[in-house]
Amino acid sequence: MCKINTVFSAKELKALRPKERRALEKQAVHHVRTSPEIHKIISKHPKVRTIIRTKPDGSFRAAMRKKLRATFNKLKD
Repeated sequence: MCKINTVFSAKELKALRPKERRALEKQAVHHVRTSPEIHKIISKHPKVRTIIRTKPDGSFRAAMRKKLRATFNKLKD
């Protein structure tokens, strides 16, 4: 549903172990499914699934990074 490598850079994700990456991706999917802010952004595009999986809109990426930053920092430490 939401590839975490489209939200965070490879350099950032390199600091996480595979188990931590899966936890972050699970949190990202949760936000995509439940966040009204994210729903507004993705509903503007007719090919939502393609955009989320390949190269998301800058506003989508920024909103997801904002929502996932606390989880990312917690997992990284």
